[in-house]
Amino acid sequence: MDPLEDAPGDQPEIDPAFYLENNTEFKKLPTKLQALILASPMARNQMATLLRNGLTIEISANMGLYQAEYNPTDNKIILDAATINDEFSSDADYAASIMISTIAHEIGHALAHMNALFPQATTLGEFIETYKLKEAFAILNSMLISSELEGSTGMDVINVGYATDGELTALFNAFAVHKNIDTLLSQYGDLFINAEWPGGTDMDGDGKTSQKDKAISQYNDGYR
Repeated sequence: MDPLEDAPGDQPEIDPAFYLENNTEFKKLPTKLQALILASPMARNQMATLLRNGLTIEISANMGLYQAEYNPTDNKIILDAATINDEFSSDADYAASIMISTIAHEIGHALAHMNALFPQATTLGEFIETYKLKEAFAILNSMLISSELEGSTGMDVINVGYATDGELTALFNAFAVHKNIDTLLSQYGDLFINAEWPGGTDMDGDGKTSQKDKAISQYNDGYR
């Protein structure tokens, strides 16, 4: 049990930064990445909330450089070992400028799962739309944290999320003007669902292998 976890009953709320700085799971992250999470009020509050609700962090081989994923079954964020061990050793600033976006994306997935934000789909059409929205929510979470850090620290975050940094940023900047969150989520969802599914199968017969094909494959395998 985490020594800083509140005991049952009414307990004072622990400061998120203090909690993270003393959390063994959080300390698995490179120091530079820890510092960026602590520098973003949004990221540190989200990460503290997730860790207090049982999230674990795993460093695993062969994920692919700068890759990560959230495993909802085990409530675990998995990060690539080569990135954490090698890339941060050679150029911590550059590695952190990418990985803060990556981990913020996975934090978005973890928050959505913890709060059961998306209903279980029953039809293929519903499954594809939910699939899109889950990813769009994670991309948006990443963009919000990136924007917060860029504004407060002046750093240049390299945003990731099934599209280029330029594409994601242009849509986010347009959102800052039109203020329509549904439009932004729809745009991010469209970018995601049309992105390539490397090594995948053309499930819908359109001559491409996209994330839509992956969604169809998962639906056929019983995922809901």
